Amino acid sequence: MIVDRSYQNILFPFEQLPVCGFPVVKLKHTFDIILSWEEIIKLTNKSNMENRCIKHWERDVINYQVKQVECKKLKPIKDALKEFFPNTTQDTDLYGSFENSAGGFKLHSDPESTILHVQQGEVIINVVTGSMSYIFDMKQNDMIYIKRKIKHAVIGLTPRFLTSYGIHY
Repeated sequence: MIVDRSYQNILFPFEQLPVCGFPVVKLKHTFDIILSWEEIIKLTNKSNMENRCIKHWERDVINYQVKQVECKKLKPIKDALKEFFPNTTQDTDLYGSFENSAGGFKLHSDPESTILHVQQGEVIINVVTGSMSYIFDMKQNDMIYIKRKIKHAVIGLTPRFLTSYGIHY
């Protein structure tokens, strides 16, 4: 397998997503929308009480998946996606861990295209397409677009949370 780390330096304009032909690409955007740790804790606690929070255990570390996040602060991104992809449905989830570990979500593919937006912390995103593996170093406010059915893994380097915008066709 060939590993390409230089591909992360290519930035694709967020506004041109509807014509993006790449299976994965880091996005250039002007959104300055970051959830604070306090907002993340509130969303996680609220969804836990409403049974919309899934906890994944990995080596004694809890990774959280908060389903169907409703947060006014994220509305500009959600509105842009509705405009870009009018014949689709979108959902917003929150993923991450409050703990410092190299754990995360193992290699998987999603049935929907996904935009991952780092809210807090640092992660490495590994994307595998055929015989190529692409590595992306991601920090706060970085975004990446991953086309549906493309294998990827999110590896946490610090306590971290990402919003995931799913685009369902």
